[in-house]
Amino acid sequence: MKTSVLVIDDELLIRKSLGKVLRARGFTVDAASTGGEGLEKISSVRPQVVILDMRLPDTDGLSVLKRARQLDPLLQVIIITAFGDVQTAVDAMKHGACDFVRKPYELEDIALAVEAAARRFRQATELDLYRRRAWQHYS
Repeated sequence: MKTSVLVIDDELLIRKSLGKVLRARGFTVDAASTGGEGLEKISSVRPQVVILDMRLPDTDGLSVLKRARQLDPLLQVIIITAFGDVQTAVDAMKHGACDFVRKPYELEDIALAVEAAARRFRQATELDLYRRRAWQHYS
């Protein structure tokens, strides 16, 4: 099964370039240009990995991150931003981001971050399955 990635960024060029690179690596890629559109796609498409810009036209990335993690606690979110500082990175990680990448970045670095996030998603899903089975067995 291919890993599904959602890119939430208001810049068309970023959405297209990330989509091209990630599809070449075997990922299924969808995109959204606003936080609201991204949250709708998280609900309907159910991606395993989200690449999320911190500055969006309708909201901030931290708000989207919090809501996305409520929708799917196993979802792996990689934050990208040109305006990040240490406190922004710390806040994002506290709210469940799995990685934080500053713009400008190399596309290869993002691809590697997505591959690592996909592995974490698979591990978290397997662990969740084992916990549920154990819970059912002992209850």
